[in-house]
Amino acid sequence: MSVTGPVSGLPNPYDVTAGTPGQYPDTDQGLPYPPVNPSSTQRIAQMARLRLRDLPRPFIARQTCSGVAFRFELPVENVSAPNLQVVLTDTTAGGTTSLNLGFDFVLDEHGGVLVFSNAPAAGILLVAQGTYYRDLLPPELDLYVRTAYIQHTYGMDQQWEGTIDQGYPPYPGPPPLAVDGQPSAYGTPKPMMISEVEEYPISILVTIMALWDMAVGIAQQHDVHTPDGVTIPIGQTWNQIMKMIEGLDAQYKALSAALGVGLYRITQSRLRRVSRTTKRLVPIYRSKEYDDITWPQREMPEIDVTQKMYTYQGTWDPERPYNQQDLIDYENHRYVALQPSTNVDPLRDVDPKTGTGYYWAYTTINTGWVGWW
Repeated sequence: MSVTGPVSGLPNPYDVTAGTPGQYPDTDQGLPYPPVNPSSTQRIAQMARLRLRDLPRPFIARQTCSGVAFRFELPVENVSAPNLQVVLTDTTAGGTTSLNLGFDFVLDEHGGVLVFSNAPAAGILLVAQGTYYRDLLPPELDLYVRTAYIQHTYGMDQQWEGTIDQGYPPYPGPPPLAVDGQPSAYGTPKPMMISEVEEYPISILVTIMALWDMAVGIAQQHDVHTPDGVTIPIGQTWNQIMKMIEGLDAQYKALSAALGVGLYRITQSRLRRVSRTTKRLVPIYRSKEYDDITWPQREMPEIDVTQKMYTYQGTWDPERPYNQQDLIDYENHRYVALQPSTNVDPLRDVDPKTGTGYYWAYTTINTGWVGWW
């Protein structure tokens, strides 16, 4: 699998799971879930930035080189590397040279510092222009976007199966099989989709996460008191941020309950009773009118458990059938079965770039047989 063009991610520059810069989300880890629809998450990030008032701002800096210094501080911090342009000019015709990031110089994005591999000649004019952010760089906000997306859609694959509101598999379909019966291509699923009505609540979650980041940074500082009576109450800023978090949290809860989505969605279920003699759930039947004499229809609702149950099946065997949630070991990796399968090689199914396929996915779940004792 070849990768062309720039890639994004923190801090791994070779992360190809997030696409090109400007697409969301970014992550420095292999994705345990399908990638999120870029158009949807771009809108989520934009709404979060509007709420935080952390919009991209242009800047331009000029400085005459001394011939010795190879480190230059820009007048701003949180500089966007993809949008940065740096040139050296000696004010003569045709004397302008454009520099390449990563080859001629490196950039400390947070500190706004340029470090050259070789000190520019004396008298040369250094010109740098681009965009910067007040608090969060795009890759940092990308991490919050993805985290909020996964939290918001957690468990919605079962409740909303068959609709567009799916945060997890089922996947769109298995990869095609070759003549040997093995997948001919990686079974990487299509991006997760979400209804546009849920983008605004997710953007609130992103804002809350970003504000918590700011609150932690402020909490590590102290109020300033000078001898001439000047006081800078840093604690007041922290209190203001916490008030904002409380207000946004209440707004997210209200939207979740009203729309029936997210972490605080209202769900309706029947109370199940466990038999005192057999310790099994007592069957329940579909409600009917009093004069309906048709045969009772039993309902089979999903059993509410605190965690998924896995069955360890040892080393992968091509002749053995596997069921969903089975764990196997193969070629120095542990896999969890996403779908029932027989003779589907995990190496052929799982995309090493994303860590997931149609039948199998990488996992770190410990071994342990769960079932009848």
